Amino acid sequence: MDSIDTPKTKSLWFKDLLNGFIVWVIAFLLYMIPAFIVAIPMGFDLGPKLKDNAQVSKMIGEAISEMYRTNPYLLPGYIVILAVLIFWRSRVISRIAPNKILIHGAVIAAIPAAISARQILTGRGGLISIIAIIVFLAAGIAGGLKRNTTNNAA
Repeated sequence: MDSIDTPKTKSLWFKDLLNGFIVWVIAFLLYMIPAFIVAIPMGFDLGPKLKDNAQVSKMIGEAISEMYRTNPYLLPGYIVILAVLIFWRSRVISRIAPNKILIHGAVIAAIPAAISARQILTGRGGLISIIAIIVFLAAGIAGGLKRNTTNNAA
């Protein structure tokens, strides 16, 4: 009986990690939308005026960097969106795999948490990265708990 459950469990672990990666990619693309909103009009405006692609690129890069550095809503918004996506995917996986739902939720959150941990290890992250790791893992586990409590109530 264990040999029958083992391949299914292994495939779910891979799916959990894949879900975590896909969720991170979606959240990152959503996080980058403000950069595109700033860059595209600047490119169309500065391109014909300056005629120097390197200078236009430098100016756009500086403007986007300044925007992400000074806007207090972008990084917390990214963390919230990523946590919501992790919560959602862990709920979906908990419907597919009714056993070990808390573990599956934590594994889904592992990829985004590992990316935040990498920022801490490279010296670019700080307290916000530690908070992000906790939020991501809590969202994954809460998604499994939410599904588990609805099953117990029914």
